[in-house]
Amino acid sequence: MGKTDSPYTLQIFVMQGIWGIFMALLQHAVAVAREYLWGFPMLALLFGTHLYFTFHLGFIQKKIPLGIRLSLTGTKNQEKDQVTPYSALATALAATIGTGNIVEFPQPLPSADQERYSGAG
Repeated sequence: MGKTDSPYTLQIFVMQGIWGIFMALLQHAVAVAREYLWGFPMLALLFGTHLYFTFHLGFIQKKIPLGIRLSLTGTKNQEKDQVTPYSALATALAATIGTGNIVEFPQPLPSADQERYSGAG
């Protein structure tokens, strides 16, 4: 007998109603899909996508050092009042990381010690 073959399964479904039956079927479907996908199919999909983009884009990985160098130094024919590539990179990183820190900080407050974050104590 498996998990779903117990004599109490029908009673549970009757007590939960149609919504409970739907949720149980959905949970079962998600569990089956998870067991199938997180294994060889997922590895094959990831590796196949990597190979496809590597060949399709002409081995773009070899251009990473050039991209980093241009992001940090810029070009020689840049005007004086333009934003440098490094400034644009630093601003984008600050905007991404800064908002993440602002949004993520209040999350532990309800469950953590209030004195630690309030400055009292």
